[in-house]
This record gives sequence, C-alpha cells and structure tokens, in this order.
Amino acid sequence: MTAPLTLPAHERAQTLKVVDRLEDRADLYDQHVKAIGKRIDAINSQIAKLQADRRAERGYLQDYMDWAENIRHAVEMLSAELEGDTDSTWRAQFPDAAKAEEHAHASIEKQDTQAFREALCLRDETGVSP
Repeated sequence: MTAPLTLPAHERAQTLKVVDRLEDRADLYDQHVKAIGKRIDAINSQIAKLQADRRAERGYLQDYMDWAENIRHAVEMLSAELEGDTDSTWRAQFPDAAKAEEHAHASIEKQDTQAFREALCLRDETGVSP
C-alpha cells in the first residue's frame, strides 16, 4: 500500500478555494435549473389552459352547428307543409315551434278582430264604411 498523498499547506488551501468556487457554481446552476423548471411549469400550465379553451370552443361550435342543423330541418319541414304536404311530424319534433306558431295565429286573429271592431266603431261614428 502506498501512503496517502499529502499536499503542502499552500496547495491544499488553493485546492480548497477551487473546490469552494466549484460548489458555489454548482449552487448557482441549481438555482438556474430550478428557475427554468418553474418557467417550464408556467408554460405547461398556459398550454393546458389554451387546450382547455380550444376544447370548450369546439364544444360551442358543435352546439351552434347542431342548432343550425335543427333550424335547417325545421325550415325544410315548414317548406314542405307550405307546399301542401300535410305531414306535421315537425310539430312532434319541435313542440316549442308548434306552440309559437299557434300563439302567432291567435295573436293575428286577435289583431284582425280588433281592427274589425275599430272599423265598425269608425263607421258608426262617421257613417262612412271603411
């Protein structure tokens, strides 16, 4: 066995200074790595948020496309009915539209009745038939 290598005191002190500087640099590099890791985590978080937003937008777009398809279908059914097709299956498929149509017809009849009454009153007041 060989005896351990011993350095003179000034070389040992110089070696310890180099080791201390290397340890300080290693600590500094560790801090930089941690800071870079935090930035990467923040970027990944932003990416995840943007991906979630994109998925939500796709969902909204699909809802609008479905809504447009339902409207197109309702228009086709109404067009067929107006052309003399007595198939009223759209009433079963779109009960809210059927109720709205009935309400519109009732409102028109009410307005027609009111206009007729006003014409009668005008005739009675002036003696002139409208």
